Amino acid sequence: MPQIESVRGWENLDAITNTPGVGAVFLGPIDLSVDMGHGLDIFHPEVEAAMDDMIKRIRKLGKPVGTIALTPDQAKRFVDLGISFIILGGDTAFLTTATDNMFKTYREAIGK
Repeated sequence: MPQIESVRGWENLDAITNTPGVGAVFLGPIDLSVDMGHGLDIFHPEVEAAMDDMIKRIRKLGKPVGTIALTPDQAKRFVDLGISFIILGGDTAFLTTATDNMFKTYREAIGK
């Protein structure tokens, strides 16, 4: 399962997807956004258009396609496009949320 996360990968999507032995393709929107010059803005319209295009094309080529969604709305959009599998949320968001919750719990227990 190759991961496409660059403009060059997007340009070569058909060849990558049709490579013998490829059973599925994973799309990396964060690195794609950086490669497109939009920093970490995976919601930039150009990044969203690229993701939409790749999902549709990979599905049309008959292969499962997966990616990551950072919000429920983004997950819904990907599901509506026909995504086959999805990672929900990001590791940094999970870590900061868990840390914030732990800090709050301890602070309440200590009373400060």
